[in-house]
Amino acid sequence: MFLLFEAFRFLSLRKSLTFFVITSTFLLFSLLSVVILITYQTFLYLQEIRKDIKIQAFLKPNLSVSDSIRIISILRTISGIEEIEYKSSGDAYAELLNTYREYSDVFSDIDKNELPSSFIIVPKIYWTKGILLEELSNKIKLIDGIDDIYYGKNWIFSLEKLSHIFMLISGFLIILIFLIFVFISSHAIKLAINDHRLAIEILKLSGVDYFRIYAPFRIMGILYGLISSILTYVFLNIVVFMLKYTGFQLFNITSLFPIGIIIFGILLGIISSENALREKP
Repeated sequence: MFLLFEAFRFLSLRKSLTFFVITSTFLLFSLLSVVILITYQTFLYLQEIRKDIKIQAFLKPNLSVSDSIRIISILRTISGIEEIEYKSSGDAYAELLNTYREYSDVFSDIDKNELPSSFIIVPKIYWTKGILLEELSNKIKLIDGIDDIYYGKNWIFSLEKLSHIFMLISGFLIILIFLIFVFISSHAIKLAINDHRLAIEILKLSGVDYFRIYAPFRIMGILYGLISSILTYVFLNIVVFMLKYTGFQLFNITSLFPIGIIIFGILLGIISSENALREKP
């Protein structure tokens, strides 16, 4: 308890410096947490979309029953396909009417249903990744009797690209924040050590062990990271609350996320204090 009290006393001696370190770190942590939150939400949204991905293979017109049986037999031999469902042109027309009921008068004037029959193919979850899904779709398209396919390729690839971009930004910010935090907090701890140089030398001559002399400075580093991460946790909860309050749909945030923020802050605090004490004055 005495060591913790000493650490707080050292922090209070240079209030402006302590305020600067904690404020700047809080801003950096907050930026990182928002980017990670966006990355996490994008990833979960992508996973939800993958669960509902279906490849619609449109059939050429006037195919015989034997041709349809042949196609479905070939489809069942292709790895990566979970389920196959046949949709007739009549079913497609009924679905169109149900989806666009406000245009039912327009559709009623159509004399002939030109919509093609199709196979609705559900891929296995592993094959819903962009490149693999494209590979699977290309195999299906090569089957004689398949006219065209659709599975929202551009949308899936765009989401995957967006997810990868945010992951790269998150990684870059983690490295950048690590370097900035260690630099700022290490120098702040070194200044505290210099402020107490005389007291440290007296304690050394008095036979006080190394751990008790420098422990308050180690605790200082931990407090820098801990206080900043707690403030970031509060800020993140406010952001999430505001987003939900305004009607923005968010996936539930795992409990490991706030714990990870606090652990990240403590870890950086330990590293910065050890860096400051690496060359003891």
